[in-house]
Amino acid sequence: MNPWHLKVQATGPQPEVQLRHESGLCRGWSGDVACRLCRILGLHEGEQPCPKQQAWRLFLHAHAIEEGATLEQATWGATGETPCETVGETPCETLDEAPCETACEANCPINWQRKLAAHGLAPTPARTTIAAALLPHAQHVTVDDVEDVLRHTGQKLSRTRIRKTLREFVDWDLLQVIDVGEGAVFYDTDTSPHAHVYNIDTGELTDLRPDQAWITGLPDLPRDLRLDAVQLVFRVRQATPPGLLPAGA
Repeated sequence: MNPWHLKVQATGPQPEVQLRHESGLCRGWSGDVACRLCRILGLHEGEQPCPKQQAWRLFLHAHAIEEGATLEQATWGATGETPCETVGETPCETLDEAPCETACEANCPINWQRKLAAHGLAPTPARTTIAAALLPHAQHVTVDDVEDVLRHTGQKLSRTRIRKTLREFVDWDLLQVIDVGEGAVFYDTDTSPHAHVYNIDTGELTDLRPDQAWITGLPDLPRDLRLDAVQLVFRVRQATPPGLLPAGA
């Protein structure tokens, strides 16, 4: 049985969104907050099981709307009413609560343990290691890149474990995956919607500003489908092979 259950009333004088957990947890949102949640997440009216990933996204967006905070700042702890064991796999009280001497540093393991727990993920050694090495910086990386970074820092994780952890981070909105075709896959630490340029010759992936590329108009989808994401990637090549550039160019 799915532990989460979602009930949505998107129309009428008072739209409502209610999320229930089999442990007894129940949270609800109404009015403008409910309308915005339905619009952002594409929620449909009715009652249905809700995957844990979708439940967590709903809470993150709701906290961001209510508190005016960014999604990274929105945590379960802000409400003070949800035990961690109903969200993640490890209760927060198992974390070291002692002040970290390097708390201001982006790669502080204790900081990343807390951030992972706040996102509903148990702060396992593999997750904490990869999060501290990867997430503090805006970048596009491949599995090979992550493996190299860990090797240089003296950390050893199998490619299988790295791939699994990166996919978990994608599922929980800590990363987004960019498939540029022909087997090339990047992981982007910026999870906001934005377009990319992929240079086939150099293998480089770069961001485009929102004002540089946008999509107007989306297809009408069948009622049983909803839009999950839109990714725009421009694949480019060098106009002139480097060896053929004229002298002085």
